[in-house]
Amino acid sequence: MKKELILHGMAWGRVPRFTIEAELRNGSLLSIADQLWDFLARHAPVLKPTLGRVPKVKKAPEHGS
Repeated sequence: MKKELILHGMAWGRVPRFTIEAELRNGSLLSIADQLWDFLARHAPVLKPTLGRVPKVKKAPEHGS
């Protein structure tokens, strides 16, 4: 159902690539994934994916009581 809505221009969304390979090849669908990440890298570098790495969180200094 989701794929049909996307194909008819009534929605956009994330679908598994294997379900849309034929449509990507014949040009009836266009992937925006690469363009999206390029845009985010330029305009919102904090959101750029870290390739599976999670940055370490700095611990707050402990206060002695």
